[in-house]
Amino acid sequence: MSIMRDSTMTLYGAVRTDDLDDLSGFSARDVRTALDNHGAGDIIVCLNSPGGNAFEGLAIYNALKSHHGKVTINIDGVAASAASLIAMAGDEIVMLSGAMIMIHDPRSVTVGTSAAHRKVADDLELMARQFGEIYAERTGQTPQAIAEMMAAETWCDADKAIASGFATRKAETKSARIFADFDYSQYGNAPKFLMQMKKGPTAMPNTTDGDIANDFLNAKPWAGRFYRSAGTSDLSIGVLNDIVEMSATYDDARDELVAAMAASTNANKPSPQSRSPYGLGAGNTFGNPNFLAKTIGDVLHARMSGAAPEGAARELMGCSILELGSRLAEVNGQRISWSSRGEVVDNIMMTAGGHSTSDFSQLLLGAGNRVFLDAYKLAESPLKGLGKRRDAADFRPLMSIRLSEAPALLEKPEGGELTYGSRSETVESFALKPAGRIFAITREALINDDLGAFSSSARAWGRTAALYEADRLYSLFSANGGAGATLSDNNALYTTARGNKLTVGSALASGSLSSARQSMRSMKDPDGKTFINLKPRHLVVGPSLEETALQLAATITPTAINDVNTFAGKLDVHVEPRFQDATWRIFADPSDLPVIVYGYLNGQAGPQLATKEGWTTLGMEFRCVLDFGCGLEDWRGSVMATGEAPAE
Repeated sequence: MSIMRDSTMTLYGAVRTDDLDDLSGFSARDVRTALDNHGAGDIIVCLNSPGGNAFEGLAIYNALKSHHGKVTINIDGVAASAASLIAMAGDEIVMLSGAMIMIHDPRSVTVGTSAAHRKVADDLELMARQFGEIYAERTGQTPQAIAEMMAAETWCDADKAIASGFATRKAETKSARIFADFDYSQYGNAPKFLMQMKKGPTAMPNTTDGDIANDFLNAKPWAGRFYRSAGTSDLSIGVLNDIVEMSATYDDARDELVAAMAASTNANKPSPQSRSPYGLGAGNTFGNPNFLAKTIGDVLHARMSGAAPEGAARELMGCSILELGSRLAEVNGQRISWSSRGEVVDNIMMTAGGHSTSDFSQLLLGAGNRVFLDAYKLAESPLKGLGKRRDAADFRPLMSIRLSEAPALLEKPEGGELTYGSRSETVESFALKPAGRIFAITREALINDDLGAFSSSARAWGRTAALYEADRLYSLFSANGGAGATLSDNNALYTTARGNKLTVGSALASGSLSSARQSMRSMKDPDGKTFINLKPRHLVVGPSLEETALQLAATITPTAINDVNTFAGKLDVHVEPRFQDATWRIFADPSDLPVIVYGYLNGQAGPQLATKEGWTTLGMEFRCVLDFGCGLEDWRGSVMATGEAPAE
């Protein structure tokens, strides 16, 4: 079902990824597709979401932020967690009276070694900092103030959100108080009435009470507990409401629930396997094609990645590839003959027109894609994080035009006239270029139950795709003997004439770092007159300078005023292994002034995998395609030091 009707986009439910069978809620792909189909023009986004996948939320924020047209966000019920990040993309953020918004630190569940836990902790801290910057930019509050609000899990009604800068105005319309389904008890500071809700069919009774009271639950405080315990009963919300209404106590309601469940079971006469052994609700059995497909996908991913299987996937981990494929085919009504293992392969990998149409081959592709993208993300260059993403619709050059600041205001003499001012501009460009390779899983590997070659190929090609991007980003700085690529003014990125190249005495140290900061602070607009007062945010070094860079950027507790490290807590250190010399570079925040610009074709970020039946390899062929391009947008946002020692 489309999330866009006319110029109104409806984002109700959880923020999800595309690899889930449960298609409730919405994903970044849903939003991107709706925006592409709609085209330029003003839109209204009706938002009611408890949050969900943080990266999907960030992608939706970026998609809405880059939309050509005014974006009005209406928070109809709740915008929590990742959904609050989405709300920040609005040119106008309107909250209905009674609606809620919540920000908090991102979180995750980790399974693995201590190193795995530490990595996830580092990733969460990075995400929190990035999200905090978005909140701070939107609200005008300091990053420190936002960080404290996120750490405390802050909930805001309309008035508080407006006062804090998270919303622009309150609508006259009252919130219907049908909040998005979610187990809000997972949050620590959710309002009491949300804590008493359960994920499932229950919803808050309509109310226009401004203090978010709930007379229904206040009258029977055990009702929230009852709804949670009845979550797996498969009884309708109408039946559950009737039970609560007729019962005086929790025990009475529980007895009525047991009777209602017994009556329902006898009436429906379900098969012995109609309930899931994992407590996941009706339909979550291996007789359900969708549930079985998701479980098999989890099994394939666990076997390829080496991760521990979870939930129902544990029960099928001992099945061979052919057994998994045949079970899926049979539950979809296909008869599988085991007269030969080769015939089983042919049956479960059925194709049409050379392109695989079987459910199993698509699951194999999905699992491989997860392994592929994990390796891709791990190998990404830190230079990419310093750039601004700008996607293209085709392979023609993209022009980046930067205007100078508006001309200075001039005092108008009495009786005189205001005069016109002008703005200067600079123009740079880059183009996308396609790249790709093909790898295969052979028929023999499928028969032999061997996913090792396929998973290792997926990891290798994911890493290769990231290295392809990294090499092109690095070439922007290695060109012209390390002075950087040539810009439209026929000069390299870094020159002493520009004032963004330090030479003698520029070995990485506090003094040279101070000189680089002064150079960046002294940068002027394209008009050559206006100071833009950029501040350094990122320090990029090669491996040989990593320890020195971390020491300089670390927070130091001074024992005397002269011992204060002026850079402590202000620079993020990035190590790019391709920089093998003593050069180092500082960059401004790309949201202030980007130096690097990169993009993908039609918003398809990263490499894309597709599959078809192998003709010469007798198996499945997988094609990796990456449409990527990068370039330079402005030299003012970076300063390079050659790392030369002081003159003697």
